[in-house]
Amino acid sequence: MMPMRAGDTRYARARIELELGRARSAANLAREAVRQYEKSGTPIDAAQARVLLGRILASSGKNAAARRELDTALAVSNAHGAADMAARAREARTRLDGTAAEPDRTPVSAFDGLTRRQQEIVGRVVRGLTNRQIAEELFVSEKTVEAHLSRLFTRLNVSSRAALAAVAAVEYARRS
Repeated sequence: MMPMRAGDTRYARARIELELGRARSAANLAREAVRQYEKSGTPIDAAQARVLLGRILASSGKNAAARRELDTALAVSNAHGAADMAARAREARTRLDGTAAEPDRTPVSAFDGLTRRQQEIVGRVVRGLTNRQIAEELFVSEKTVEAHLSRLFTRLNVSSRAALAAVAAVEYARRS
């Protein structure tokens, strides 16, 4: 089955499981939908599945995990100009936080949710270091660096180190 169709199937099943009160099953299916959508290169669909996953996690009391999913969905939606999806993610996050729903017009960057280690790796990619050099500087294996880069490529919707460096340079310039 094609990844996008597999994502659609998992997303629909997650919604059904949620309606039936099976939160654990719904969460697992929503996670799988995110994975399939990311595999198919459809970031807005992945963001939609993340919003659903965030809602499921919040209903189960897993607020920190829910915030991560909703923040990622918001960042991806903003990065791709998907205003409707960004509004849904923002609304779900607002409900989770229990604050008044005031529209946030400030774009959120996909870089905002990076871990410290991911930020370190991005910085070294921008400097032009190889995976081996990054691994040596951070005292990790090359495979670990490759795994981080793979996740970064997916999260930031880029397909090369050059594209990652370009996106990062624009982001760092915007923040300065």
